[in-house]
Amino acid sequence: MVRKDGSTPRDVGAKMAVFEDGRTYGTVGGGRFERLVVGKAMETLKAGRPTNVDFSFGDGKEVPESIDTGLICGGTATVFVDVLDPSPRLVIIGGGHIGFPLARLAETLGFKICVVDDSEDMVNRERFPMADELILDKRFDHALERARLAASDLVAIVHGDVDHDFQALVTASKSGARYIGLLGSRRKISEFIKRLKREGIEPERLRGRLFAPIGLDIGAETPGEIALSIMAEVVQNLRRGKHTRKTRPH
Repeated sequence: MVRKDGSTPRDVGAKMAVFEDGRTYGTVGGGRFERLVVGKAMETLKAGRPTNVDFSFGDGKEVPESIDTGLICGGTATVFVDVLDPSPRLVIIGGGHIGFPLARLAETLGFKICVVDDSEDMVNRERFPMADELILDKRFDHALERARLAASDLVAIVHGDVDHDFQALVTASKSGARYIGLLGSRRKISEFIKRLKREGIEPERLRGRLFAPIGLDIGAETPGEIALSIMAEVVQNLRRGKHTRKTRPH
C-alpha cells in the first residue's frame, strides 16, 4: 500500500506477495479488500506491467476511478501492484540431439531449465549438469504434471516420438504455459491440430501460445542451429510479449 487517506484496514507500507496460482504471503488487510487486491494482482501478472490501483472504503459512496470494496472504514487507498520477473523456466521435452544444445543455450541466457525424457541415457545429471530439474518418465503427460507448469513457463517439445510429443502437447495446452513450441514437419503439425480437436482442444485457444514449427526461420539445419532458432523465438516471445503467430493446419 503506497497511499491512504482516512481510515483503511492497514497503513502505508503494508505488503503482500501474490503468486501465479493465487497463493499469497503477507496481508494488506484481509476480507473482500484483500480478495480484490489478489484479483488485480493476478490480472497484472498476466499483463506483465506494474500498475497503481485505487480502492475506496466509503460504504457504497462512489469515488471516481476507485474500486468500491464495500467496506465502511471511510477512507481511500492506493495499492501499487508490481511484477517481479524471476528467471524464466524453459521446460525441454526430449534430451536428445536438439534438447542438449538447447539446454546449453538456455543456461547461457540465464533460464531455469527442466528436462523431460523417457530414457535415462538422455536425462541424467552427467548429460545435463546445468538443469535445475530432470524428470524421467515413460508418460510425458505424467512428466509435465510433475513439472507443475505455470503460466510463465516456456515449453519446447523436441523429442520426436509422435505419441510422446502429442501427450506433451495436450498437457502443455491445458496448463496455460505462455509458450509451447513443437518440433516437426508441417504434415505432423497439421495432424496434431486435428488430434487436438478430437481431444476437445480448439486451436483458437492456443493463439499466441503455440509455435509450430518451433523456432524462427533462420535456415537452420544442424541441431545447434535449430536450438539457436528456438532460443531466438523464446527470447522474442519474452521480450515482445504480444507475438501472435498462429499455427494453422496445412
